[in-house]
Amino acid sequence: MAVAVVSDAEQPHLGKFLRASKAFQPGDLLLREEPLLRLRRWQDALAAANALRKAQLFVPEGESPSMRRLQQATASEADPETALFVRSVVHFNSFGAGPSGREQVVFPTLARANHSCLPNCLVDADLGTLRAVRPITIGEEVTVSYLDDAGLLMDVKSRQKELQERYEFRCQCRRCTSVDDTRRFSCTCGGDQLPERGRLRCQQCERSSEGSELFEAEEKAAKSLEAARSGDLEEEDEGHELMKCHRNLAVKVCSQPVDFVGKGQRHSIPDSTTLHDSLFLGHYDSIVQ
Repeated sequence: MAVAVVSDAEQPHLGKFLRASKAFQPGDLLLREEPLLRLRRWQDALAAANALRKAQLFVPEGESPSMRRLQQATASEADPETALFVRSVVHFNSFGAGPSGREQVVFPTLARANHSCLPNCLVDADLGTLRAVRPITIGEEVTVSYLDDAGLLMDVKSRQKELQERYEFRCQCRRCTSVDDTRRFSCTCGGDQLPERGRLRCQQCERSSEGSELFEAEEKAAKSLEAARSGDLEEEDEGHELMKCHRNLAVKVCSQPVDFVGKGQRHSIPDSTTLHDSLFLGHYDSIVQ
């Protein structure tokens, strides 16, 4: 099998996750599988309860805001315990599919993939496939994004807020634990300029500069993101808003990636436009055929 379901005693918070059993290049197929459940109507879900239990997918233990909301939603069901279990599995393990992602699909293995804001794979829930979007080495964790295309372009604070509210975890990926690449600008000295009281200040040479044009482009990009994620637009119009966001990001982008040192290796974290090219414009259209 190209991917293995594993756990790590030194990182129990990861639960059971996916690890690459071989090396992959962008576009390579890692996995294809049939779903346990494709949810179009709530009545369909209860019939899959036994299969979902057998899969032993993640369901949080104890009280939490999300679980309380799910309990309220299932309190009037004929079998509230089973209904709560099924809704919990779907809430924390499903992928969007169908028109505008309105259908929810649960897979036995794909559901094990953990989130990263810099994922190395992409799931197509309509096809049940997992494909690489970046080079993957043997033994590397296989990750996907729980956020949509627009969500990946949000700043760290916004991404963390959405992931915490929806999935109840704090992301510790490279993008979330380094300089915020959505608010990072390059300085002529080679350092990083970060927003500070309406201006840009370099973290290396400490030079302060006017950033009105860049801030204006950033504001326009944020508005396009908000429109794309509102749920009020047709799929084509959502794409247009994301393209507008991409154009505005191109104005503000940092020209030099930040180096990140971790696990004995040196990594390069791309700027936000490079990330968007990689995950949305470049690979999405070419590898899911």
